[in-house]
Amino acid sequence: MATVDSPRTNAFLAASRALDRAIETAVSGTPSHPSGTTFVPADLAASGRLPAYRRLGPVSIVDADGNETRLSHDRFWGIALAVVIAGALFWALARWPRVPA
Repeated sequence: MATVDSPRTNAFLAASRALDRAIETAVSGTPSHPSGTTFVPADLAASGRLPAYRRLGPVSIVDADGNETRLSHDRFWGIALAVVIAGALFWALARWPRVPA
């Protein structure tokens, strides 16, 4: 999230607290966030890595006040790949030579 030498921002600290709460609720058996959620401080949300985080799983952007903006898991490429494979399979089966009965 941040380099070792940079000072911790309020958003970073709030994201750390949100992660701690998520861990505590998961351990207690009542998870507050889906498994694999990435917690991103709001000041780093514009860094360009957000799409990569969303491909891995759900994302929670946390601002300095502790407010969270939850983004779902981006499944576009997986769905697109499944559609392409299904289309290719359908096309191949339609072109399969038929033996006259």
